[in-house]
Amino acid sequence: MYDLNVGIVAIHNGLIFVGKRFKQGTWQMPQGDIEYNETPFQAAVRELREETGIVNVEWLGETNWHSYNFPDSVRKNKFFRSKSGKKQKWFYANVYDIDEVSLNEEFVDYKWEADEWVKRNIIGFKKSTYNYVFSNNIYEKIKTFI
Repeated sequence: MYDLNVGIVAIHNGLIFVGKRFKQGTWQMPQGDIEYNETPFQAAVRELREETGIVNVEWLGETNWHSYNFPDSVRKNKFFRSKSGKKQKWFYANVYDIDEVSLNEEFVDYKWEADEWVKRNIIGFKKSTYNYVFSNNIYEKIKTFI
């Protein structure tokens, strides 16, 4: 079973927002599950606000659905035991005001990095997803004007 989930590529001056996860200490872009009666876009707006405090953005596009599997090490956790992975739709947002960043309990730190850094430093089982997000035609077009 795959949870439906959204991810957000928050971009400011060509750099990507990454947050350091509270428990794992790994870096990732904002993401979260779609709630009941919520569209993927509504979930993206909510997740970006909840995890980063960022609301002043221009939404630039979205990907098709993309899935990834959890490795056995993740599935050992009782919360993930019955889940195969995530089925995600990613949204791209141009961030206007980085001073509004306010982290929730999910992230303990954040920074703005180049997409190559993000791809190199993401946890292993998400690498194929991040490669998909950063090699997508939409992102390629966005890169020409950010």
